[in-house]
Amino acid sequence: MKIEACKNCGAPVDGNYCSNCGQKTSLKPITLSSLMKDLSENVLQLEYGLFFTILELTKTPAQTIKNYLDCKRKHYFQPVAYAFTLASLYFLLSQLVEHNTFINSVLEGVLLASEDSHSDKVLINGITWLADNYAITTLLVIPIFSLSSYLAFIKDDKNYLEHVVINLYITGHQSLIYSAFALLGILVTNSDLIETISLFVSVSYASFVLVTLFNRSNWPIRFLKVFLSYVLAISIMLVLLVVTAILLI
Repeated sequence: MKIEACKNCGAPVDGNYCSNCGQKTSLKPITLSSLMKDLSENVLQLEYGLFFTILELTKTPAQTIKNYLDCKRKHYFQPVAYAFTLASLYFLLSQLVEHNTFINSVLEGVLLASEDSHSDKVLINGITWLADNYAITTLLVIPIFSLSSYLAFIKDDKNYLEHVVINLYITGHQSLIYSAFALLGILVTNSDLIETISLFVSVSYASFVLVTLFNRSNWPIRFLKVFLSYVLAISIMLVLLVVTAILLI
């Protein structure tokens, strides 16, 4: 009988679990059903490496994500649960310290620009629901960011669902960054400055992860692709917003 190597630690295995690290030997490439199973099984199980994953995504984010995609998953918090948990933490923290989330800021802008019409009220109600359910909203926008990064880096070796995993981890860690700046906002009175810096740091983090993870081309080309992915994401969301507004008229 052929003895295979564990995808997590490389030790020889001949059963359902690795005797060295304990990881399942039946792990397969990312599928949509596996992502949803991760959410249902692990969203409240913090013992599944949440703090270890936070540390690794802070120190070596690209390598950490590469490890997960290469089936070295034993010690990592699952990507859907990671994004959902940290987005929920950020939302709760922002409520405690009275700090606006990004969606709250969008809502305020819509309220200022809106007119007293049925379509505007429906749109405002919709954005209000999204703001009040920040963690769910975070998961809802992941497919858009994943599509944009997939199209921007389409010549690289990652499929769409792998881009979903990448953006889940990035978005979860960005929520952690926003949480840190929300706490810092308690000490700093200039909230606009805090929001600007936190946005800059979070975008810089995402850019660093992408240009490090997709390293087949030179640095300028990679940064250009990152910029293109943001342009695509914003464009897609604007198109969706316009279509929604047209349907409400």
